[in-house]
Amino acid sequence: MEISILDDYSTNCLIMTSKVNQSVKHLIISILQNKTFSSINKARKDFILSVLWHILSIKGKINFTQLGRFSPYCEQTHRVHFEQEFDFLSFNKLLCEQIINSDRILAFDPSYIPKSGKHTYGRGRFWSGSAKAAKWGLDICGFAVVDVENNTAFHLKAWQTPGVDNPDADQFNLLSHYASIISENAKTFKEISDYMVADAYFSKKCIIDTVLGAKLHFISRLRDDSVLMHKYYGGPTGKRGRPQKVAGRVNPDEPDTNYFEKQICNEDLTIYSLWYTLRLSTGMLNLP
Repeated sequence: MEISILDDYSTNCLIMTSKVNQSVKHLIISILQNKTFSSINKARKDFILSVLWHILSIKGKINFTQLGRFSPYCEQTHRVHFEQEFDFLSFNKLLCEQIINSDRILAFDPSYIPKSGKHTYGRGRFWSGSAKAAKWGLDICGFAVVDVENNTAFHLKAWQTPGVDNPDADQFNLLSHYASIISENAKTFKEISDYMVADAYFSKKCIIDTVLGAKLHFISRLRDDSVLMHKYYGGPTGKRGRPQKVAGRVNPDEPDTNYFEKQICNEDLTIYSLWYTLRLSTGMLNLP
């Protein structure tokens, strides 16, 4: 059955002043027509179109009162619809596939949100990068799709981190929570890109094992306290004790070219690779 969202909704758009290009509306409609959202009825699709369209159109704060003032749906209707789940991960994935070429990578990073309420779900003490300290509020783990060619990132989805009201707060581990998000959505992430990027905080065995287990390549910066060790390739020494596995530390300032293999060399750049053992806070990890 053909969807007529645009025809039914065109008259309702007259009640607001919009500066959003019409192509944005057609893009939203084309995504909602995808078979992924075939189980959603027309009324729900009309509401999703209305919300996305008005969020892009309204200046200032976006809340239920503002949406009820400018859209054809009242404030209570917005509250009722927002209680229902919507697959934003699939929606944003389809959106990125239409506007980004094949040169794309995944990026994720937590984000701190100030919040002083006592009844908000997920409240707790989380790290604030701007304040360089742990502060009371909320935390979300956001994922984005990066357009490498245009140097632009598009939001994919954000998951809220459980806080002090979590029933398992005593046994809750933040890195394990982030790792579980990656493993649960590994199939979708793999369909978007084979590469995932994160900052130095995530250069730990728990995260790296999860990303590699999802058959993704992990790109990150090592922590400042990371220790690189040359792998030992020699035979048994004949001495008592544990067989030798490493052959000293790697000096980044004066690398030993006996261990490095040149991969790329041109006028602007020279790249070497080697096998090394990374000593992390949670164990040892061999990486190429």
